Amino acid sequence: HSYDQLAEAVQGSYRAGSMKQLYSRGAGIAPKEAVLLSRIMSWVSITGYYFPITGESIVSGDLIETSIPFTIAHETAHSFGIGPEKEANFAAFLCCVESGDAELTYSALFNGYISLHNALFNADREQWRTVYGSLSQPVLDDLAAKSAHLEKYEGKPNDFGSSVNDAYIKSTGQPDGVRS
Repeated sequence: HSYDQLAEAVQGSYRAGSMKQLYSRGAGIAPKEAVLLSRIMSWVSITGYYFPITGESIVSGDLIETSIPFTIAHETAHSFGIGPEKEANFAAFLCCVESGDAELTYSALFNGYISLHNALFNADREQWRTVYGSLSQPVLDDLAAKSAHLEKYEGKPNDFGSSVNDAYIKSTGQPDGVRS
């Protein structure tokens, strides 16, 4: 799908899925795709940003395909008034998984897996190895593509951007910061 088609599919899923009461409070503004700022956003470790003063958000155009639908849904959740990152992630997961669209569903499952994968890695390495070893080759390829994409931007600008984003998220009352 094109970016605009993905944004419309996200809106449709919020409108019709279990989160439809959220949508009934007023249609969230679909995030715009950041074209000119995308590389800068990648260098400072930001995939999307919600600007509460205008109610608008942007999503980096420099994301791997598996992250775009989930990020659109996440930023849209912020436009509905969901502030905490964990809650916006959960709303994005529900939105995408209930969409009936294979691309959105895969994005939800893929990004949900990454969150659980990271938590399991820290909690139980042996169980993590078992789960990781059960993944299909296409999923492993997507994980490798995401890692390769992120590695391109490692370094001081990324560390700085991540620390600024972490401080910002913590200032909104979320003690886990970017880890949330």
